[in-house]
Amino acid sequence: MSQKPSVLVIDDDVSVVSWLVDSLQEEGCDPTGESNAKRALELLRTTHFDVVVSDVEMPGLRGMDLLKEIKRFRPKQIVILVTAFGSIDLAVAAVRAGAVDFIAKPFHIENLT
Repeated sequence: MSQKPSVLVIDDDVSVVSWLVDSLQEEGCDPTGESNAKRALELLRTTHFDVVVSDVEMPGLRGMDLLKEIKRFRPKQIVILVTAFGSIDLAVAAVRAGAVDFIAKPFHIENLT
């Protein structure tokens, strides 16, 4: 039996975190949700996740800054950024900073799996 992929979901909107965690569980993943980007960063320092899915617009620590910090201490970490405020320039910047994908909200869970 293969291990379920572990996914850390980060979004300041608790309902989005809940939806993503539930949806990813249904898709066979082992998700963990966090609504505070700074707490998520601390969790990432001590826990391995196969994939990180993060919102871009969050208070305290924006998704792009979170991405850069993750890549600083874990350069091979797979990170997907999602946002309701996407633009081509932001998507290009995210990929250049190390995101493997940039997905505009709203989206279907199939976009992540």
